[in-house]
Amino acid sequence: MSGLRSASLHSSPAVYTPVPISTLPFYRRLLFPTLPQATPTPPIFAHGTPELNIATYELLAVILRSHVSPWYTRLTKDKTFVPEIATVIVHVLREVERRALAADLPLLLYTTSSTLLAQHYADYRAAQLRHALSPSTSVAEGFHALQPHIALTPESTAINPEYLRQAVEFVLRACMTKVDWQAETERTIVREILVNPVLGGILPRLAQPWFLFGLMLSAMGKGKGSKASKFTPKAPVTSMRQMLVLLIGALHSLTSALHSVVTLMQSISRFLASLPTRKQDAPQTRYYASNLLVLVGTVLDLSSRLVSGLLLSYISIIVALLQPLLDRILSYVLYAYILTPAHITTIVIRVNAILFPNGVPAPPTIEPPHDEQVLTRQTLEARLVDALPSALSSIIIGPTTEARTRTAHDILQPLSDAACNVHLVMRLLDAILLSLFPELAADSPAVPPPSALLGSMTEEAKLDSDTESNKEGFATPLSH
Repeated sequence: MSGLRSASLHSSPAVYTPVPISTLPFYRRLLFPTLPQATPTPPIFAHGTPELNIATYELLAVILRSHVSPWYTRLTKDKTFVPEIATVIVHVLREVERRALAADLPLLLYTTSSTLLAQHYADYRAAQLRHALSPSTSVAEGFHALQPHIALTPESTAINPEYLRQAVEFVLRACMTKVDWQAETERTIVREILVNPVLGGILPRLAQPWFLFGLMLSAMGKGKGSKASKFTPKAPVTSMRQMLVLLIGALHSLTSALHSVVTLMQSISRFLASLPTRKQDAPQTRYYASNLLVLVGTVLDLSSRLVSGLLLSYISIIVALLQPLLDRILSYVLYAYILTPAHITTIVIRVNAILFPNGVPAPPTIEPPHDEQVLTRQTLEARLVDALPSALSSIIIGPTTEARTRTAHDILQPLSDAACNVHLVMRLLDAILLSLFPELAADSPAVPPPSALLGSMTEEAKLDSDTESNKEGFATPLSH
């Protein structure tokens, strides 16, 4: 009997002890003031991780504290308005996640985005050539003539806020519930939050060359330094014992190499078996690998050199033969290694640090000193030179150091003008919106489908689109 009594005492549930409110995370105190401490916060994303939910809640709390609380607390002491705004934004994020899962993200990344980037390089070099022939026309003006956009002006990185406001308005109308959409005050606050501190703080910064070069430099990591090989002469083999040791070492190396080959083949077999099977109603070929190959050839300007042009042609033939398999592999890589919750969490944390360093709104963008920008670009060029193997770079770029340095310079040059980069940023934003919200283009016959972003438009067609946009509303600007 005593044994049963002691067992029942040990099996009694633990009593939850509340902690002081001041020790709770900031996002929980601001966004969930009435939520019991023992109750976990509701997840934002259906396919996210707790780390991603926490990072998103922290960013949302800092945004609301910086742009809503300062003026709202002067009007009333009510603490329920900020959590209501957060609830509306969380619902919008959930709808965006649902649409992202249903969208063709491989097509967006491997086809649309790669084509837009390749077109950016081609148009910048064309504008640069035009500037060389006619110095009165700047590179930014020539580029804007090739890629006009309704939200941009030549030689300026300013984005028309009304364009962003109308875009966000459409997104909110598609994602909000009917009750939230009819609440004009909440809808306006959410819209202005997304337009000003979020898009208004991120998009212009992404167009700055020094910011792009810094991101690329941090992504490439630290350099490995020079790989100067040192030859150390070995003592001659003079005894039978040394010969046996060398023979055993050679056999061991050969066995290890064969084992590595077998392991590699088994890994490839398992990898191919793990790839999702293609549906019968799905298109047979998406040409993801071919689009990426075209992008690489455009960035490196391989067609301007005879040997590299021939090599690109031969590789294109091989890629065309393996196209269905490469499409499956690239789709698998996108979802398994790129669009992972860990990577998205890192992006959210990075955005929070950029927009709100130390928890306060960041000051207006201040460019680093010119010497620091030059040093960053020179360091990045040196990393690009070291990124390619020596044998391959000597074939496709040139055998001399000067040729490799010139190629690295040419790779970064189309990204060195902020007035041109902002066109690429806005076209990528339009492509993302059209991918997640295809009704933007489907509702208006004047707007081409998302695939039309891959082609070039004549000046007359673009002027006609501008005219139609003034008549039919917001949908048409996204086609530029």
